[in-house]
Amino acid sequence: MSYVIENTNNMITSESRLKTISNRKCILCVDDNFIDLKITQKKVERLGYSTLLANTGQEAINILQSEFESLNFNKSNPYVLEDKMKPFNISLVLMDCMMPEMSGFDASIAIRSMNSQISNIPIVALTSSETKETFIKCIESGMNACLVKPLKTKQFSEILTQWDRNNIF
Repeated sequence: MSYVIENTNNMITSESRLKTISNRKCILCVDDNFIDLKITQKKVERLGYSTLLANTGQEAINILQSEFESLNFNKSNPYVLEDKMKPFNISLVLMDCMMPEMSGFDASIAIRSMNSQISNIPIVALTSSETKETFIKCIESGMNACLVKPLKTKQFSEILTQWDRNNIF
């Protein structure tokens, strides 16, 4: 069973995100289970997207912050913004919900409280739980959609196509 939620409060509509899939779409895959992470990576890459990998929620936050800083700051003077609307290379986050140290829920809450360019990034939950409570927790933590593992290729493809077709990422 798969839940798909559309939490429009967190959807990105910035014109700066409208880039072609071939050269701009990168998905950050976050999972503490190495095998699950590699399976997710392979599914994402088969659909034509590039990937970055993180093993913890904190690592995902660090990657997003680093991406923001590297794209938006003048290299000669790190305190001067070059282009506030320059888009991320990372366009969507696939976040496992249950991870040690920092859960996907907590990482999503932290991401939503960051700089506006980072906080608006779509986050799709990946969980092995099909309960209503998990679904509600995904919404409450600011996630945009929820997929149940093991990921079914058709449902996975549909959710990524939905986000891409709507120019959300």
